[in-house]
Amino acid sequence: MRHKKMIEVIILAISLTFALFEVCFSQFKAGEEISFSGVIHHISKENQTIVINGKNFILPSDSKIIDQKGNPLNMNELKSNQSVALDATYHSKGITIKKVTVVRDRGI
Repeated sequence: MRHKKMIEVIILAISLTFALFEVCFSQFKAGEEISFSGVIHHISKENQTIVINGKNFILPSDSKIIDQKGNPLNMNELKSNQSVALDATYHSKGITIKKVTVVRDRGI
């Protein structure tokens, strides 16, 4: 019985997280600059998209990709389960990434 209740609470928490995530992004206006951080779930180099924390982003080939020290990286160095910070632009067709910073050391 406890196990079932715990699963229900976890599902509720995840659902609320996704609901709040969408509300947060829906408040932006076209052309507005945003910053976001999270973990890469999937990268599609063919479609120039990246999924971070369940949200799709457009990753054009001219996006700047760097490490925490400012060293340039290329798109092939982005991997699933990496922590990243993004600078992006919100528009009607999605969110286009301008800069990706790969976070390797959180300083903890």
